[in-house]
Amino acid sequence: MDINAEIISGESIGGVRIGECLLPAIEEARAEGFLTLEAEPAGYGLSRYYFWDGALVVVVDQGLIVKRMWCRKPYGGKYRGIFEPGMTVEDVVKASRKQLITAGVLLLDGDCGAGFDIPDEFGDYDYVEQLPQDLKLEEFHVARPYWWRLPD
Repeated sequence: MDINAEIISGESIGGVRIGECLLPAIEEARAEGFLTLEAEPAGYGLSRYYFWDGALVVVVDQGLIVKRMWCRKPYGGKYRGIFEPGMTVEDVVKASRKQLITAGVLLLDGDCGAGFDIPDEFGDYDYVEQLPQDLKLEEFHVARPYWWRLPD
């Protein structure tokens, strides 16, 4: 695991990969001392694991298979070498060609496997233009593409 690893849409953050067993990462994190919280219930038979004091949060099923994940600062990796947690809406809009808000996530340039979490108080917004330009987008998510349509 690497707190500075590239964020890969639909695949990984920190070297943790969607669809793979989290057990090796858990064992590494325990040994190195950066596993913060284990097996917090997340509903629907899912659990959350927190690494580096919440800089990386991974959601797994009962078999420890990774379903989705997100990162926050101080996570140091970037998506496409540009996008990272803590960017403002203005910076995100300037760095992307198009944006879409769906299910509380701001998707970029038609990529459905990664995006910024929209804070709950803006959850009913449909357009990026409705968001405050200085709003900091604190969490960056990675999940399988079209996660909101297909069952796991």
